[in-house]
Amino acid sequence: MPRFWLMQRLKYLIDVRTSSIDKEGEKRRVDLLQLMLDVATRDEIM
Repeated sequence: MPRFWLMQRLKYLIDVRTSSIDKEGEKRRVDLLQLMLDVATRDEIM
């Protein structure tokens, strides 16, 4: 189903972006997704 593919793809992108934040010396991408990830909490929202 397309929605499951989309959700998996979004999770992958978020995981890649959040793991790249932890790496030092790497040039950070600054776009809307990165700004939203920067302000988001790491705790799961219920």
